[in-house]
Amino acid sequence: MFKNKRLFVLLIFLFLSLCSCGKAVATEEFPPTEAVPNVEPTFLIVTPEPISPTPIPTFTLEPTETTKSYVVKSGDTLWSISQEFGIPMSFIALQNGIINANEIYADDTLIIPDSAEIPPEISVAGKFIVVDLSLQKVYAYEDGQLVADFLASTGKPSTPTVQGLFYVYLKYEETRMVGPDYDTPDVPWTMYFFQGYALHGAYWHNNFGTPVSHGCVNFPVADAEWLYHWTPMETPVLVLP
Repeated sequence: MFKNKRLFVLLIFLFLSLCSCGKAVATEEFPPTEAVPNVEPTFLIVTPEPISPTPIPTFTLEPTETTKSYVVKSGDTLWSISQEFGIPMSFIALQNGIINANEIYADDTLIIPDSAEIPPEISVAGKFIVVDLSLQKVYAYEDGQLVADFLASTGKPSTPTVQGLFYVYLKYEETRMVGPDYDTPDVPWTMYFFQGYALHGAYWHNNFGTPVSHGCVNFPVADAEWLYHWTPMETPVLVLP
């Protein structure tokens, strides 16, 4: 039909070019799925966009008439010092602004609180939550004054609660928590403070005062509701040993 093969090839090329004109190949980019923290720390999730945290609080570091000073010796641990004085380890940490229990060193001078029952006051403006793992209690401070405390249950030894200074970054009145060996709907009054770790109510057990969770800090439902409504976003949460 076509005697000139070159002309035939050229016509085919022009035809294909015209057919594809205006049909640019598009690559559709989907936004990343929001990381919704609906699991406890067995499966840690990615923390959402970082918040602008309040400054790290300052603590009451000056001895009083009733407190004692102690110079740390080689081989001392916060636990051994707490046993020597009969003061909860967390109280000594709080009195001295210790966030990591391993960060005490020989020749450091520690102030030993004067009470094993009442945690020391802290020089912090605003609201501040302290989680005490050794006593299984949570303390709520406002402007340095203790306003409430609750019995809690934190992470069991196989799934311990993370320690350190964090901030409430997400709140749910009710949510679902799923893990490899649990699927718990309607978890009430939930406040996430680090990845999948949260403060929340628990209706499925009554063992408060005993570490039983997958890493979260849970309370009786009524206590969790009070704390939820009392706590604004970005409230510091200090988890002590």
